[in-house]
Amino acid sequence: APALSSRLRTEVKEAAARFTAPYPRCSGQIHRVAVRFALCEAAGKLVSEWNILPHSPEDVEKSVSACFTKWIEQRGTTEEDELTASVRRIENFIHQYESRFAEYEHAPSKVIPNIAGYKGTIDEDYCYYEILQSVFTGEILRRNPDQKPSLTLLRQLHEKGLLVRELQNGRERFLLEVTTPSGTKAKVYKIKLPHGVIKDCSDKFDPQEPDDDFGNELIGFDL
Repeated sequence: APALSSRLRTEVKEAAARFTAPYPRCSGQIHRVAVRFALCEAAGKLVSEWNILPHSPEDVEKSVSACFTKWIEQRGTTEEDELTASVRRIENFIHQYESRFAEYEHAPSKVIPNIAGYKGTIDEDYCYYEILQSVFTGEILRRNPDQKPSLTLLRQLHEKGLLVRELQNGRERFLLEVTTPSGTKAKVYKIKLPHGVIKDCSDKFDPQEPDDDFGNELIGFDL
């Protein structure tokens, strides 16, 4: 019913604001998680009013609030950690699937199946990996391959010295157009790494790893 839907939207917004009030510098991820907890609270209060559960709305509010606080404590920070997770996933992906990158210095004599991009050497200290746009977005960041990564994340990766930004067509760009060893054009994100970093990476890349960024998955709620 429209009235119920409107009520739930209001209650979810109010509860999420209440959850995050003690953390004025919390990240966007924290706000999205708070909305999830707020949905649980709103649903709990509703079934309490309908006498489906033997708990008062006040008990539901206290319990969900306590769970959210515990989640914050276990997470250890209210700052944005999407950058840390993205850096780890980039390094782990290259470590596990380096064979999917074709070398510029030595054009491959055979086709690389399921190619992820191209690699080369910058100098004696650094190498680079040009990761295909669809691979970077879809496999590493676990987003819709047709959806561009957030500009905020790209800037953070650049400021960390990991993502290269170059001048192309009169503009500084993160998504670069390159000529591959076979002579074709490709859109890539260029990652700069010190030699040896990938060999020292021991974590295995897990494409099914839970994502801390819940995104916009609140079905039926325009929040």
